[in-house]
Formats: sequence, structure tokens, C-alpha cells
Amino acid sequence: MEGVVKNKKESKFPAYKILERDPDVVPCEISSRYLKFSKEYYNLKKGKLVFVDVMTVNDKGEHYKLCEMSVSLEDLEKIIGSRTERQ
Repeated sequence: MEGVVKNKKESKFPAYKILERDPDVVPCEISSRYLKFSKEYYNLKKGKLVFVDVMTVNDKGEHYKLCEMSVSLEDLEKIIGSRTERQ
């Protein structure tokens, strides 16, 4: 899938419709799943903790949560930064 570029408005996956309305959502490029980030984060000794809901849309267009994750904001920034530097 590397090098594949899609126009988000032309995607057949319903998660892209959510993205247009909600700036806290990151859609999957190849499925109807998406990440929904909480607006709040929590300060810990190691850094900031943010909650992320892993969501999906079924064939009827209903949205539901698969699971919730608690991730370090610093870890997310680090991994995204390392990916950006490689390109």
C-alpha cells in the first residue's frame, strides 16, 4: 500500500465522513475504522496521557467503540516525528 494516495472525499469508507465533521478523528486509510482522540489529557510524571477510542462503522452506518487506549502524547509525537524524518 506504500505510495498509494487517495482523495479523502472520494473514499468509500464512512470514517472519512466523520473526519470532515470532527477534527479529533483520524480515519484508517483502508477500512471503516478510525481513532477518536479525547479533548482532554492527563499530566503524569512521565508526560501527558491521552485517551483514544478505536472506533468502527458497521454496514448499517452505526458507529461503535472497539476498545479504548491510553497513550503517551510524547510517544505519539516521537513516532510521528521519526516517520516524517524518513521521508
